[in-house]
Formats: sequence, structure tokens, C-alpha cells
Amino acid sequence: IQIKGQQIRVTLSIGFATCQSDEGDPREVLARADMALYHAKNAGRNRVCYDGHDSGVYAVSMAVLVQSALQTARILPAFQPIVELRDRRVVAEESLARIVAADGRILAASAFIEIAEQLGLLHRIDSMLLSATADRLRSSKGSGASQLFDFVHLSGDLVRHPDILQTLARELDEVSKATNAAPPLVLTLNERQISAETEQVARALAPLLDLGCRIAVSDYGGDTSSFRFLVHLPVSFIQLDASLVRLASESARARSILATIQHTAQGLG
Repeated sequence: IQIKGQQIRVTLSIGFATCQSDEGDPREVLARADMALYHAKNAGRNRVCYDGHDSGVYAVSMAVLVQSALQTARILPAFQPIVELRDRRVVAEESLARIVAADGRILAASAFIEIAEQLGLLHRIDSMLLSATADRLRSSKGSGASQLFDFVHLSGDLVRHPDILQTLARELDEVSKATNAAPPLVLTLNERQISAETEQVARALAPLLDLGCRIAVSDYGGDTSSFRFLVHLPVSFIQLDASLVRLASESARARSILATIQHTAQGLG
């Protein structure tokens, strides 16, 4: 392609699937073609992949299930309590995505998140989860119960869809005006995601931060940890990397790193 005297070379990745004329669900055929396309990209791009050999029965069935769940609103939140270990008080909760299959099975996020990411659908799952959490906050304000902080994990995919976050900001603004308080929502992002795209994350989350929502960083203290993003983002909570915590029982170095993180957290409030 010639653009302003410059030549740009493009490559093409293709995934295709075959079907019989009497095959039941066209979504299954599209899902198989989608999976074949992502296999073509993951295998090095600029190639054609057929779904008949590489995609695998599980990946195909899960892709169909995810797409069907999105179309029929069967992606629902599970609210997991977060407790204070010293006295076992419930001090917050965490919203986690679940799929309710047609046969009633409940699938945890670990079963479908990777497939959803390959299909480019994570932002839609995030959107449903955030909307359900906003509804929960809206209903709890009328119950008279004290509102707990609600930690909601966001994918990097959602940060690239600011329109969804702006819609959520409008919903939460209604909650905030009704309660005359900042919404108790904590937006949780992976530390690797924030470190790589700090400015983009800050811009995307700005409408929610302006309402008083808070930010949490998950998996902090892992292999790629950095303090730099803490300068640019108003982080309120740090969720420690589990492997670092396990190492602390046997490694003085790990304990020293945890002490440094704790000292930094206290200094930043």
C-alpha cells in the first residue's frame, strides 16, 4: 500500500471453518473460524489455519459458550467476601465473573477468561460485571446497610474502550448523588498492565476517579514490579503477589522486599 510516497507492507491471517448445510447453530461455526484465526495469529501470522485440527474440542466448545453467554446475559457476578484476619470481620467484597451454562453449571473465570481474551471479548465481560456491581450498589443504598468497598477486576481490554467506562461513570454518578457519598468501588488492575500503559490507564479511568472511585493494583511484587507508576496513579490498595508471600517463609530477601513495599505503602497513605 502506498501512502504519501511510503510503502507499507501488510500480511493477512485467515481462519476458516467448514459446515454442513443442515448444521444447527451458526454461532458454533463462527466460533470455530474465530479460534482458527487466533491460531493463525499465534502461530506467526501471515498464514491460513483450518479449525479441523488445531483448535481443540474444548477451546471450540468454550468459545461457543462464551459468545452464547454474552448474547443471553448469562455472565453474572459472584461476590466474594474479603475479611480482616484478626477478627474475621467482612470489610469488603470482590466481584468475580461467572458463566451460568444452559445446563445450570457455574463456570469460574479461570475456565473461560483466556478464550474470551483470544476472541477479543474481555471488555464485554467487564462491562456486564461492572453494570451488575453498579446495580448492587444502587440497591444497597436503599437497604440501610453500610456499603462495603467492592473490588472489581478490570482487563486491559476494557481500558481501550473508554465509552464503557464513561457509561459506568454516569450510572455511578446517580448512586453518588443519591447517597451523597463517593461510590465504594475499587477498580483493580494487574500491575503489569498499569506499568506498561500508565498514561492510557489514567485517561481511561479519569471519569471514575473524579467520582471518588479508587484504584487497586493486583499481583504487586511479581517478576516485573516497579514503583514508577505509583507516582502517576492515585493507587489506594496493593494486592501482593501470592508467590512473593509464599517465599517470605524461607527467604530473607523476600521478607526484605515485603518490608520495603509495606514501608512505601504507609508513606503513600
